[in-house]
Amino acid sequence: MALFRESLPVTVLDEGVARTPAALQSTPATPLLATLERRSAADELVFTLSDLGDRLLLLSITLTPSSYAELRDVQALRVDYAGFPRELAQLLRTPATDNNYILVLSLGERHKFEVVQLSQFRLLAHIELGLQSASAQELLLAVAKRASEMDAMAKAAVRAENDAKARLATTERLLQVAENARAELEALRPLADACNTARAELDDAKRDAAEARRDAADARARADTAERERAAAERAHEAAVANADSDARRAVSELAGEVRKANTTIERLRDELRAARERERVAGAIMERQESKVAELEKKVRDGEVRRGEVETLRRRLRTAEKQVEENAVYLATDRETIAFLNRELNRRDMLLATPTPERFKELAKKGSSSRKGGGTASATPVPQV
Repeated sequence: MALFRESLPVTVLDEGVARTPAALQSTPATPLLATLERRSAADELVFTLSDLGDRLLLLSITLTPSSYAELRDVQALRVDYAGFPRELAQLLRTPATDNNYILVLSLGERHKFEVVQLSQFRLLAHIELGLQSASAQELLLAVAKRASEMDAMAKAAVRAENDAKARLATTERLLQVAENARAELEALRPLADACNTARAELDDAKRDAAEARRDAADARARADTAERERAAAERAHEAAVANADSDARRAVSELAGEVRKANTTIERLRDELRAARERERVAGAIMERQESKVAELEKKVRDGEVRRGEVETLRRRLRTAEKQVEENAVYLATDRETIAFLNRELNRRDMLLATPTPERFKELAKKGSSSRKGGGTASATPVPQV
């Protein structure tokens, strides 16, 4: 089970180069892949440093509870075996945030990996691990595994690029739909203006109809008053005729005049009533036409509001699509960088697989066996560069 797997900047000192402040400052850092794995069956921790590119380097150390106890006593470590992986991972990440810490790999008969702190007084090593070179067979297996990982990453990058292209095509379609919706919205604006004008005309027609109704009501009231006055005059006339001839004649003459006046008033009021009824009929017809027109325009407005809702939805989709376009641009740039890196790694792997020969592997195996006989578990012969 992998507990830690990251590429770290390591200052690599070749054989014969002393670990001095000048050497550490003048030697550029080399990115090496550091992994820390736990083998549950044997309760072992395996720390590995590898560079399967330029240096063709594969170094590792295996720690058990007993070997770690010796390492802790020798280097005065204050961490137990269970907490060692967590503390080591944190220590390996420290140079990324603190420039006073440097990861140093010294190559030689005994490969040594250190986490060094540059203090004003001295170089302080927080931990020192003796690493052992891998055999030629282990190195070939690691190269093959790395090549398969590169192939998988290349396929994943191609799939990611295809997905990005598909997302880009979808975004372009959404942009086209949004443009069409925007054009439709512009076309609906004259209809909305016409609807507003019709509403204003309808309001005017309603006000005219209300005034006509009020005039008709006033005419009816005046006509009723005239009818009551005429009835009263006729009753007075009849009473005057019954009481006295002379008085009746005068009264009749006066009442006749009043009746004529009342008849004239009644006729005039009837004419006003007919005119008011005609105005009311005309206003009603106009109001019906306006209401029909307004109903039609309101239907168009409701359709326009529905389309406006669709346009707002399309606008939100457009904003989402624009964000997707920006994200797709970032993903596409990342995928292109990944593809370029993978192509470089594949070309390097092909050169690596084409370069080694059986004679070189025999020589590596011979040097590895001689170094194990003479140096113990921590000493090994560095693998030649390719």
